[in-house]
Amino acid sequence: MSGRGYSYLTGKARNLKYFFNQGPLLKHVVDRIKFNILPKYFIAPNFPTHIDIESSSLCQLKCPMCKQRLMAKEIKGNMNFDLYKKIIDECSRRRVYSIKLSWRGEPLMNPGIWDMVRYAKEKRIKDVAFLTNGERLKIKDIPKLVESGLNWISFSIDGLGKTYEKIRSPSKFEDIVEKLKAIKEYKERRNLKNPLVRIQTFYSAIKNNPKEYFDFFSPIVDRINVGADRIEIGSKDFPRDRDFICPTAWQRMMIAHNGIVAQCHDDYLLKNPMGNVNEKSLYEIWHDEPFGKFRKLQKTKQQDLSLTCRECPHRGLMNEKVLKIHDKKVVIEKFTGQDFDIKKINAKKLFRRERK
Repeated sequence: MSGRGYSYLTGKARNLKYFFNQGPLLKHVVDRIKFNILPKYFIAPNFPTHIDIESSSLCQLKCPMCKQRLMAKEIKGNMNFDLYKKIIDECSRRRVYSIKLSWRGEPLMNPGIWDMVRYAKEKRIKDVAFLTNGERLKIKDIPKLVESGLNWISFSIDGLGKTYEKIRSPSKFEDIVEKLKAIKEYKERRNLKNPLVRIQTFYSAIKNNPKEYFDFFSPIVDRINVGADRIEIGSKDFPRDRDFICPTAWQRMMIAHNGIVAQCHDDYLLKNPMGNVNEKSLYEIWHDEPFGKFRKLQKTKQQDLSLTCRECPHRGLMNEKVLKIHDKKVVIEKFTGQDFDIKKINAKKLFRRERK
C-alpha cells in the first residue's frame, strides 16, 4: 500500500527495491518515519520534511477528471527562478529531505525545469522528483532528464491504447511508451539506477484489464501505482469518513508557482492560503496562525468548517478490491461512490472545445 487511495501493482520485492534505491537508505527511513508517524500523534516537526514546489501551474492537456481546467488563466504561470532559489536555499538550510517540483500543472511547461532540479541537488536536497504527463518530453531531452539528478519521476498513464488517448488527448500512447523505453535504455547504457521511473493510472482506466496493463509496463518501469478514482469536479455527493484526519497539516507544504502556500494538495483554487513566500519565510508560515488553525480543525474533526476540506474527495469512505495478477493477489484501495464512468470521459472533445 501507498498513501490513502494509492496502491501498487508491482509486488513487495520490487517495491522494496524501489524504496532502497530512492535515496540514501538511512536518511530515507528516518524521513519516512517522520512523514508517516508524527501526524498520527499530531506532532508537527520544526520544519516540514517535504515541500511541494509548483514549477508550473500551466498544462497543455485537458484531462476531464482534473481540476486544473477550473483554474482561471490569471492564476496560471511558471515559477520565477529567483523565487525558486529563495525557497530551495531555505529548504537546504533547514535540511529538508525531499521536494517535488509538481502540483497542479505540468513541470515540463517550465523551460527551466532541469536547472531547477540541478540547483536542488547542488543544495543537497536528498530526494528530488516530479510528476508529469510526459507529452512534452522529447527523445532528445532524455539524456538531460537522466543526468539532471532526479531521484525519481512519475508518468501519468491512465490505461492502455485508445483508453489512454481518450483520457489524455492529444497525447499518443505509442509516443509515451517510446519515451519510457528510451529512458530505460539510456539508464542501462550508463549503468544508472536513477531516476527511478514509476507510472500511475486511476483504477477505472484498467479495471477491465489490470493484468494486461501490468504485463505491458512491468518490463519497462520500476513501479506501477494505481490511484483510486476521485470526484474532483462536479457532484460532491459521496459518503464521508467522519473519522478521517488528514496528515497533510503535519507533513508537508504546498507552494504555488506565484509563492502562495496552499492549505493542502487539494486546494487547487487557493481558497484557504496559509501565507506567501514572497512576504514570509517558510519557517514563519509553517509556525503561523493559519497552519495552527488548520491542524486544530483536523485534530478536533471540525474539517467541515474549511470549504476545501468539506469538498475533499480524500475524506471519502474507502473499500477494497482484490485483483489477481498472475499468481499474486493485489489489494486495491477505492473510494466508495467515486468511480469514474470511462464511457463518459472524452478529453478529445474537451480539448477541441476549449481551444476554440
